[in-house]
Amino acid sequence: MSLKSLVLHRSVALCCTLALAGCAVPSLAWKYTSWTGPLAMGNDLARIIEKCDLGPGFMSDVTRCKLAFVDFRGSKIDVNDDVQKLLDDFMPQVAKLKPWVKVERLNRSPEASLGTRLPYRLHILTVSPVVLLVVPREPNDTEYCAGRGLEEGCIRSRVFDLEPYWYKRQPRVAEGSFWVAPALGVTFKQIDTSAGHAFIDLKDSRLRLASRGGAWCITREAAAH
Repeated sequence: MSLKSLVLHRSVALCCTLALAGCAVPSLAWKYTSWTGPLAMGNDLARIIEKCDLGPGFMSDVTRCKLAFVDFRGSKIDVNDDVQKLLDDFMPQVAKLKPWVKVERLNRSPEASLGTRLPYRLHILTVSPVVLLVVPREPNDTEYCAGRGLEEGCIRSRVFDLEPYWYKRQPRVAEGSFWVAPALGVTFKQIDTSAGHAFIDLKDSRLRLASRGGAWCITREAAAH
């Protein structure tokens, strides 16, 4: 085998090896976007940052970007791994939501197979930890998460049919609402709407929910020392 052929052979072998390994594409540094996320602390919203590949990946013409929320400590909360996947993996433990969770082998939930839609709206109130407020859906509510998720303030779920996690909409005050928090192991905590306000206690702070015109106005207060 000639030297030229040997070099070409080794180059092809190296390319194949890199392809099989995923051949990582260099990425740009994290940068701030103009979008905002869920509540961080006080009345401040978490900023959204992104990091994109310098170019398309192997066998793809799509440039991939990672997104993260920046919490009140300055920590990055990955939108996919630390929010979407965290919530999706936790939903089968929530008894009131489990009938609508997709069964993997069918790619449909038992209730969705019967043509019934999840009767709740899912609102992310804050991150670190992620707290989800579950609110009974109004009969005429047919809104979905379209293609502009960051602008609309929604993250698509992979375990519910066409049901996103909302984080920009103000949750409505509705009897039968409850909250869950995966990192705290909370699968069901009822929200008492009768007093016009409610509190969700976290380890280092608490969420204050105040009724304003039929919707919850939410702030996060640091714990007193």
